[in-house]
Amino acid sequence: MFNSNLHSTYEINAIAGRQQELGDRGDAPVAADRGLFVARMDEALLDAVLRMVKLLSHRIVRAIEWLKQHYAAPLRIEQLAATVHMSPSALHHRFKEVTAMSPLQYQKQLRLHEARRLIFTDHIDCAAAGHRVGYESASQSSREYRRLFGAPPRTEVARLRESGLPA
Repeated sequence: MFNSNLHSTYEINAIAGRQQELGDRGDAPVAADRGLFVARMDEALLDAVLRMVKLLSHRIVRAIEWLKQHYAAPLRIEQLAATVHMSPSALHHRFKEVTAMSPLQYQKQLRLHEARRLIFTDHIDCAAAGHRVGYESASQSSREYRRLFGAPPRTEVARLRESGLPA
C-alpha cells in the first residue's frame, strides 16, 4: 500500500538532513526539557520548515491527498482543481508555493517512489512497476526514474539492496 505520509516524510527528511549538515551549534538557548525554543536558522532549514508548515493549507492538503490516492491515473489539472474548489491557475500557483513543485511533478515523484518500492520489495521488473504506477512507456518510466534517483532502476535498486538501505 502506498504511504499516505510521503510528502510529510520528504519535508521531515529535508529538515533532518539540514540539521545534520549544520551539526551541533552548542547548547540550546533554553532548558532541554522544553518542547520549543528560539534559535537562529539558516535559510535552507527555514525554507524546509516553512514548506512543511504551509502543508497545513487545507485545499492543497486535499489536493495532495487526492494525488496520493490517484497517482497512477492520468492527471487532469481541471479535475483536481474542481475537486479542491480552486481554479486551475490558483491551484497550480498555490501548490507550487507550498510544495516547491507543480502537481504534475509531485505526481511523478509519487509514481517513481512507488515504482521503486515495488521493484525493491515485490521484486518485479522495472517495466511492470512503471506500468503499475501509471506510465504507459517503460522507457519514459526508466528515464524519469534515472533523473530522480540518479541511476537506472536496476542499478539503483541493486545498490540499495547491497547497502541494506530501505527503498
